[in-house]
Amino acid sequence: MNKEIYSKSIPLSIDFLSQSLMWVIELVIVGRLSINAVAAVGFASQIFMFILIFVNIAVMGTIVILNREIGAGNADEASYVFSQSIAVILLSCIVVVPLFYFIVKFVISFGIKDSVTARLAFDYAKPLLLFLPLLIMNYLIMGLLRGTGNNIITMITNIIINALNILFAVVLVYGWAGIPAYGVAGAAWAVVIAQISGFIIILFSLLKHKNNVKIKFRKGKNLDFLIIKRILHLGIPISLEQAYYLIGQLVLSMIVGRFSSILLAIHQILLRLQMFISMIFQAFGWTAGINLSRHLAGKKIRHGFSILMRTQKGNILIALIIAGAVLILNKNILYLFSPGSEKLNISLSIFVVFSILQVIKAANIVFSGALRGVGDVRFLMHWMLFGAIFLEITFGLGLAYHLNLFLVGIWLAMAIDESVRFIAYWHRLKSLRWIRQQV
Repeated sequence: MNKEIYSKSIPLSIDFLSQSLMWVIELVIVGRLSINAVAAVGFASQIFMFILIFVNIAVMGTIVILNREIGAGNADEASYVFSQSIAVILLSCIVVVPLFYFIVKFVISFGIKDSVTARLAFDYAKPLLLFLPLLIMNYLIMGLLRGTGNNIITMITNIIINALNILFAVVLVYGWAGIPAYGVAGAAWAVVIAQISGFIIILFSLLKHKNNVKIKFRKGKNLDFLIIKRILHLGIPISLEQAYYLIGQLVLSMIVGRFSSILLAIHQILLRLQMFISMIFQAFGWTAGINLSRHLAGKKIRHGFSILMRTQKGNILIALIIAGAVLILNKNILYLFSPGSEKLNISLSIFVVFSILQVIKAANIVFSGALRGVGDVRFLMHWMLFGAIFLEITFGLGLAYHLNLFLVGIWLAMAIDESVRFIAYWHRLKSLRWIRQQV
């Protein structure tokens, strides 16, 4: 059983880690241009990440249905649902993508006061906007294959994409062997070239290789609105869950920013580190969702729950090791991101809170992944609204301002949120109420 868990989790971990590592290296590359370039690329990237939340409606909603059908042995129905998801996103791109040009331009102009940084941000955005339909389709297909257990092909493809992204970013940002330096725009073109390459690889695999799903439509019925309704019914709550989380994180960053730029810098470094660490646990979360969903469809609930707890034990063990490493390294981590940070007087307590939080967060990723896999998405959405919007902001303001805990207070607020949601998720799983979810 452990072999089944790790055969799915390890490729996903490598897949996700390669992605988060590329994000870090991209900022390091443009950071050699100017501080404006870092701000521009970071801000523009956030806009496109927010756009992809809407694609997640199709990704996450479809994954739940696919795994139910695969678990029940309905391979043809799973392929049909897979194809419907691709079709609806493709048609949506034709209608909506042209509007994104004006939306992105407005957000950059409104959100960045400095004209130089705003210009650089739009320079980065233009190549991505031009090829946005392809980027969206690649994100969709990779997500669907990843969510149905086709982990090896998605891992290999993502590693190739990220390696090409870094290679072309260096060449196009700085110039090399007669190729002119395109600066910030070069970083965006590197993304486009890498994603086109990845799309070709994944499309070839989808058409030629054996996967759990394939493109398949029914004669005379290109769009099935009943299937699309099911996808939206499951996908919208999951996307709202992610939106609530992003809003809570943004508000906390604004609170920190009102103290000082130094504290905000430390906060952002810790957030970046947390994102990198969370990628490891996301693999266990995806695995938990896939396994529990398929065992539910096959009427093997007790066996599926047993696998879930084995997954959680391995997950928490890795989280404890990482938390211990963070405590041992503590300030050296900041030196890695910012060589000048040795001058900062940083309390060890922030690293203690951060380390404990990572263990709780790791457990939540697995439990929420399991509930998401069986379609209990509205429960997760409501608790994320309560936790990320109410608990984090309320306790963040109270601990940071009124008790003068500053940055430690902000991370304590996050830990309180994660702890409360951990209790709620565990109680929900034990209650078995999720068995009645219809997908």
